[in-house]
Amino acid sequence: MAKEVALVEDDQTLRQNYVDQLEDAGFTVRSYADRVAAEADILKKLPDLALLDIGLHSEREGGFELCRNIRKVTEFLPIIFLTSYDKDVDEISALRLGADDFISKDESFEKILVRIDALLRRVTVIAKEANDSPTKPPLILEQGELKIDMARYEVHWKHTSVRLPLTQLWILQALVLHPGQFQSREALMYAANITHSGTGTIPVHINSIRNKFKQVDTHFNHIVNERGIGYKWREE
Repeated sequence: MAKEVALVEDDQTLRQNYVDQLEDAGFTVRSYADRVAAEADILKKLPDLALLDIGLHSEREGGFELCRNIRKVTEFLPIIFLTSYDKDVDEISALRLGADDFISKDESFEKILVRIDALLRRVTVIAKEANDSPTKPPLILEQGELKIDMARYEVHWKHTSVRLPLTQLWILQALVLHPGQFQSREALMYAANITHSGTGTIPVHINSIRNKFKQVDTHFNHIVNERGIGYKWREE
């Protein structure tokens, strides 16, 4: 069955161009010109992936608001910002809101498609791992007060749910699979299927993960970083 993409783009010509190319690539596409229409339909029936512009007509940050509202409902819908905004502050804002990727419209569609496929492929891999195989990472990881259930996309710390979007869940999984061992930025990008990013992308995700744990436990300090080396999960 074809994967379904929700595309939110206020420029009619550009929107139709992306719809045509996505359909040519084998996707089913639901397209929207504004945040209100997109939000009502997406939250009613979730697609397999959402492609969002930031500026939507009179709403300069309409895409950010849409992302924020989607994340209130689900942490696990892959969200990619496809935008003409290319400032670092916009990318950081998008990632902090729970987006999985941030792509400039200046990129060729072939590159955009690679990053869409990479994100969807990781979701598919996790689903297949539910069949359990000794050669694959365990679906349930436990380290002290932490429990990660990759089959259900759930994280619990001290028996309390910690809501993480997919990219941050994969980063956390990579750290916990090798407790006490530093993971480089490149290793974490590979684990999370981040195919292109600025040098600040992993730190932004790590800080977001820490903050979400600290909302549950103000004394949380199990993600450690060492400049020039990487990050590790501190064993208890």
